[in-house]
Amino acid sequence: MFERRKTKRFVLPLPLSVDIRPKPLKQTELTHLNDISVGGACFDLKNKVAVGSMLNLQITDIDLAFFSHLGFPDKESDKGINIGIQGKVLRWNQSSDAGDVAVIFTSPMRITKRADSDLH
Repeated sequence: MFERRKTKRFVLPLPLSVDIRPKPLKQTELTHLNDISVGGACFDLKNKVAVGSMLNLQITDIDLAFFSHLGFPDKESDKGINIGIQGKVLRWNQSSDAGDVAVIFTSPMRITKRADSDLH
């Protein structure tokens, strides 16, 4: 099958926290990425989301070894990073126990150092 996408997708099953509702009715669901590209991501959610909804995504528990593999410096004192980004729902397909969600990124990524309190 011929791939028609403009950007390459990467299969990175990283932990993902999704804020489904805006504050003060915020509802957070924990899941993982199925794949990600420069412009968007795919993941599964148990809660239904409407196409066009805005979601806040937080990719968590990213070990700095991942970035050192890409050539970025790795410091032993660092515990890792989290990446935050907003996305707009392009697709939600119901499967047996969850819905497959595709989002397009609508904001630049925010990279923050993971604090001790974020560690499991």
